[in-house]
Amino acid sequence: MYSELLELCGFEPDEIEKESPRIDKALEIWQITTEDVSRAEERIKRFFDLELTGMRKFRGIWLKEFVDLTLAKEEGKKIVYSSFPPVAQVTGSMALMSEEVYCSVPEPMIMTVMGQYFGKLGPILEKAEEFWMPPGQAHCPFLQARLASVLVGMVPMPDLLIPVGLTCDQAGKTDEIIEYLHGIPVAHIDGCSDEDGARWPHANPRRVQYLVQELKNVAQVFREVIGLEFTEETMTRGMAEWGKLKSIFDAISELRGRSDPIPLSEKDWENICSAIVTCAGRTAREGVTAANILLEELRERVRRGVGVLEKGAPRVINLFPHASDPAVTEVIEKAGLASVTNFISASARSLPDEHESIWEQLADRHMRGGQRCSGQLTITELKELCHEWEIDGVIIAALSKCRIYNTFPRKAKEVLEREMDIPVLALEQDSVDSREYSAERFRTRVEPFAEILKDRKKRALKG
Repeated sequence: MYSELLELCGFEPDEIEKESPRIDKALEIWQITTEDVSRAEERIKRFFDLELTGMRKFRGIWLKEFVDLTLAKEEGKKIVYSSFPPVAQVTGSMALMSEEVYCSVPEPMIMTVMGQYFGKLGPILEKAEEFWMPPGQAHCPFLQARLASVLVGMVPMPDLLIPVGLTCDQAGKTDEIIEYLHGIPVAHIDGCSDEDGARWPHANPRRVQYLVQELKNVAQVFREVIGLEFTEETMTRGMAEWGKLKSIFDAISELRGRSDPIPLSEKDWENICSAIVTCAGRTAREGVTAANILLEELRERVRRGVGVLEKGAPRVINLFPHASDPAVTEVIEKAGLASVTNFISASARSLPDEHESIWEQLADRHMRGGQRCSGQLTITELKELCHEWEIDGVIIAALSKCRIYNTFPRKAKEVLEREMDIPVLALEQDSVDSREYSAERFRTRVEPFAEILKDRKKRALKG
């Protein structure tokens, strides 16, 4: 029923034979029909790169992780769910520490597999709207998918929930619904986004120590609930493995974003970015191999001058690529714009560690990004990215259902246009739920913006 789908996702013949019984069970739980599988095959052929082995393997990582998630309880695992965006080093360390533990972030898995591949995100969001998070109240689709998939039983009930409030202040309240209904323990990772910039780009020590205590509390609750020690040694091993993956990811990001023509579509790149940020078990175990293959394939494309757009296309930052609908992301490239980087794919600041303990080092790294400091410093970081990556234009989605990302975009437009003379297309949209913001609606705004950037670039080259 799905042999072609698995081939499109990089499965080897022996993997198909081994994994088919598990895949059968998972697809049945998600009520995936033969028609759904055919749709997924057509969507992958339409939207994603079919030549690159590395991209096939990344799609396979997503699909295998999706199956692992669905069957984790049946297969006897202790289950831990973090929320999105997670502290990836913690997620990866927990996923790798023991065969007894399954740790992941369900939301991006659902967005990628059920949304991008199968095109069936809508019914999941409708379940959340029907029972717990009604429409018209600006509920985040990520959190709707998280809540519905757990409470309806499409993913197993966890043993521990770790909502991360460093950028999202609603994840904790969503998980408390599950705690209230089913008594599931919740261990929060919270922070305070009130950096004044005095030590920028270093983090305020007060904020670092606050996050350290949050991380240590999670370790304590993990020990009490799961029955295993989550120690500094556990974190050190996990961060070492995550670091291997991150270094290759940074190399791909640099190669992709600096090359002209750009050798990899943003639709494919979004699949990789989400996998790295999520850093669940399959990504941690198989991602290095897939990423190394992809890096070499992209280097070969660059050597041959092969790209997904014409050479000289205007370079843009698309801050919030669509999480579940590649047809929306595709609009940018069809308009002739090369989306070269975003906040996720831009390399983290390389600063010497000021701390000795692994907890402090991790907390410090997570407090450096502008998004976890303040709107002011998010704009400062965006200005630096525009300069570093030689950007011609910026597309910012003021996410209408996200309190964090609905605050700075309008001010960012004003600042970038006034101080750097960089055109900015600031949109109020939902970059997750295409029921409300379709590719066609996006196209009506992006195409005129693309013509402005192309005209500016032509005039700059002439004079």
